[in-house]
Amino acid sequence: MKILFLYKDQSHARPVRTASTPLRKLGIELEDHNCRTGEDCRRHLSIQADLLVAHQDLMKCAIEYEHGPILVCDRIDGAQLAGSRDWLDRDNVVGVIKSYRYKPAYLNNQYKGRYLAHLLHEAGVRASPRGKSMLMMKLPKQVPQEKLNRIFLMPGFAAHGHQGGCEQMWVDWDRPRRHDAHFRGTMSYSGSEVETHRNLCMQALASYKGAAVYGASIHYEHYLAEMLESRTVVSPWGCGEPCHRDYEAMLLGAVLIKPQTDHVDCWPDIYRVGFTYVACNLDFSDLHDKIRYVCDNWDSFRERRIRNRELVIESRTREYRANRLAESFRRALA
Repeated sequence: MKILFLYKDQSHARPVRTASTPLRKLGIELEDHNCRTGEDCRRHLSIQADLLVAHQDLMKCAIEYEHGPILVCDRIDGAQLAGSRDWLDRDNVVGVIKSYRYKPAYLNNQYKGRYLAHLLHEAGVRASPRGKSMLMMKLPKQVPQEKLNRIFLMPGFAAHGHQGGCEQMWVDWDRPRRHDAHFRGTMSYSGSEVETHRNLCMQALASYKGAAVYGASIHYEHYLAEMLESRTVVSPWGCGEPCHRDYEAMLLGAVLIKPQTDHVDCWPDIYRVGFTYVACNLDFSDLHDKIRYVCDNWDSFRERRIRNRELVIESRTREYRANRLAESFRRALA
């Protein structure tokens, strides 16, 4: 099998491209090209392949491909379908491949705005009066169920290069940790529901009667050092439900506390409430209780912490990525 991969974002494409050698051992040849424009893309459309995987921003050109079916590469980090849904009704498009997807798949057809913004709205979390809401109430272009079932997975944040710094850090599972809770991150989201959501997280930590580290982003080395000294890492949603922070927390041996995110599917499968993370309310109204629960039962979380780190480390290997990509490519061609 030969896969032609035309991409626009190098950091997003790197986890796929670096799996080319183990993919070859699985009988899959990957030929990739960085295309900044449609004209760059058009130069490679004469290459014969069993499947063309093309970045969604290149699809106006890539749709002309005549040698085989097309899989749209949706680089949006959240689970929702973005511009890729505009191409799913084409006969030569067999599906979408992306880092995260919703389960069940019909959730992609519910809203035009971000699904997470609607969940926040239902929980009473609103955009600020002068903010820019992520809600768009009009229904999006509806995708047939058979095409919704053809959303395949590629590597997510776990495979990004900078996570290697966390992987290389030594975790002493029995060493005492100074902080009960940790959160640092971007706070400005144009006054949207996500910004309100993150401010509620910050307010909850500010009123916590215990050792908590929180605030805006700091130098990455200091950020990781703080996390390594924290028993829990609180991870609010961003523009999408997943965050780099989720993987950093697991790699550094902290217990992840996050709003219920089991509706997001990815590999590795890190969103299994009660198994990989502790769920809190969307408005963080129960955050103090969740932090205390983890701290009061710290020893019982030891096995979970070790398992989570091993889960993420395994997913970062080229062999793991190749096996999962091969599965997605073969399913796309089935």
